[in-house]
Amino acid sequence: MRKRTMSSNLKGIRTYGAPIIMALALILTGCFGSSAPAAAAPEADAAPAVAAEAPAGDAENMNATLQAETVALRAQLTEMLTAQPAGAENGAEAATPEPGHAAEPTPAAEAGHEAAAGMDIVDTAIHAGHFTTLIKAVEAAGLVEALKAAGPMTLLAPTDAAFAALPPETLAALLMPENKAELINLLMYHVMTAKAMAADISGLNGNSTNTGLEGKQIAVAVEHDKIMLNTTVAVTIADIIATNGVIHEINGVLMPEGSSFMAGAAAEGHGTAAAGAHDAPAGEMDIVATASQTGHFTKLVAAIEAAGLAETLKGVGPFTLLAPTDAAFAALPAGTLDNLLNPDNKQKLVDLLMYHVIMAKAVASDVASLNGRTANTGLTGKKLNITVDNDTVMINGNVKVTAADIMATNGVIHEINGVLSADGTSVVAADGAPAAHAGAQWEYEGAIGPAAWGALSADYATCSSGMSQSPIDIRIYQPLGLEDIGFSYQPVPMKIKNNGHTIQANIDAGNSITVDGVVFNLLQFHFHTPSEHTLLGRALPMELHLVHKDADGNLAVVGVLITIGAANANFAEIWSHMPAVADEEQPVPAPLNPLTLLPKDRRAYRYSGSLTTPPCSEGVNWLLLATPIQMSTDQIAAFRTLFPLNARPVQPLHDRPVLVDVTIGG
Repeated sequence: MRKRTMSSNLKGIRTYGAPIIMALALILTGCFGSSAPAAAAPEADAAPAVAAEAPAGDAENMNATLQAETVALRAQLTEMLTAQPAGAENGAEAATPEPGHAAEPTPAAEAGHEAAAGMDIVDTAIHAGHFTTLIKAVEAAGLVEALKAAGPMTLLAPTDAAFAALPPETLAALLMPENKAELINLLMYHVMTAKAMAADISGLNGNSTNTGLEGKQIAVAVEHDKIMLNTTVAVTIADIIATNGVIHEINGVLMPEGSSFMAGAAAEGHGTAAAGAHDAPAGEMDIVATASQTGHFTKLVAAIEAAGLAETLKGVGPFTLLAPTDAAFAALPAGTLDNLLNPDNKQKLVDLLMYHVIMAKAVASDVASLNGRTANTGLTGKKLNITVDNDTVMINGNVKVTAADIMATNGVIHEINGVLSADGTSVVAADGAPAAHAGAQWEYEGAIGPAAWGALSADYATCSSGMSQSPIDIRIYQPLGLEDIGFSYQPVPMKIKNNGHTIQANIDAGNSITVDGVVFNLLQFHFHTPSEHTLLGRALPMELHLVHKDADGNLAVVGVLITIGAANANFAEIWSHMPAVADEEQPVPAPLNPLTLLPKDRRAYRYSGSLTTPPCSEGVNWLLLATPIQMSTDQIAAFRTLFPLNARPVQPLHDRPVLVDVTIGG
């Protein structure tokens, strides 16, 4: 059997010249220093926590720090916003290194590389699904790159409902090109140029905080554990962590004094508030009603009702509910939830749910202060292990608090990405769907995430021991005159399957590529978010992989990077047939030509690598197209609703050559 790898494809290659070295610097922003320490949390049976008012001196010191960081960062942001990045067009998220130029690492690029596997503030907001108007405004203002910078920064993020509460003429005026400068000012008024957790902002009670809009501050008050901004706008979900900072969801659009938009959206305190899904004014929504209204705890609420706990959790309390999302329940082994909902297993269901309840009100700062300790639960004798890792609260080692401080009248809800089990077998919804694969179970996060793949099974050992692993960071490469990749694609029937880790299109026979005279037949294509390959340490929102195999069983994968831009009609049929449940498969009614999914310029970065999922087999010919395609924020958000994170971190290059075609063709 022939074993062809990309390194064997150097025969007959005509070199156009020595590699050209190009350094692309990423903009680094200021640093907040250290967060204000959280007050010690009560034990689980203690009285409800109350946000403490910081002494005036502490507030002044915090603002002095913010002011110093803001001055330097504002100059950088101004320079960024007035310069169009080379190669950027149609709202593309990031310029791709131009084929024919090789890039060396820069300190800035290295810094961004460390967090490439996660999601920055922009991608985190897109993934949330209810900040679509905010993201459109960020794109219209040209602030995408600024908010993807290294940071750290804090985004006070109005929900779609908050924008909808504005007068229609105000909302329309916001996005008009002639109002771009005003829009930038408005959005920068929602940015703090440092990482400020909820505890930090609460410490400013009765004071004001600086913003990214020079000379404009936001008044902060704490009322009944709720952070209020400019009197009328509430923080409804706090501490949504991103790789370059933190997001706090707010239920109103903050208006800087003097803004021309204020006339149409006048509100005392310079903010127009909307009744958001997570906002629970006194006497309006208890924990069960709040969970019901959010829309993504439907399985949890159904379980609470089946267990007969609805009235308990509607009681006076106070309670803290650690709430698994629908995706978390979907990640349970097939049949588990149905089994729990069987009336014969009611006591098991009650025990499971009460393990998710703390019999006191513990806001985010209270829970975080238990780092390295345990918390009692509503299940007698059973405790939760609490740790804090880079501002992220972890429970029992692998379950993450993904959104904190969703306030209710009788307590607080913290959203979590897994279902907790008192026996220590908590299941995490790393990709938002149950696993559907052969071999040992693996995920993209937690105890069976990428770092552990090699130890999960002898079949997966290459994941940790291999020297030619994928994906990689595209940083240094050789521009050469390579033979074009021959694409022989035509419309064929396909079926769209949710395989438990991604959406995969299984293709009927009849499509192929030719690489150096070898024909590879197309088997399937699938998607990852964020992109698995990175460019100078930067991940793009998504990546498409088209998997091919030759007659000897060797694999060739065509990778296509995906940026934010216009809606891509070529994916409409695929997106409309994405199954929400693992193992489901839906046929696409009409044949689809995979060629329509590719960019017109099909020059590629080429290297020898591996599968990016277990068993991580090596010898894969990678062909990563240098030109990205676009998808809209709505399309990307639709995929992330099913799979919030399904990307393996980049792997060491180990001196492998990375080639790039500089000839026109493909």
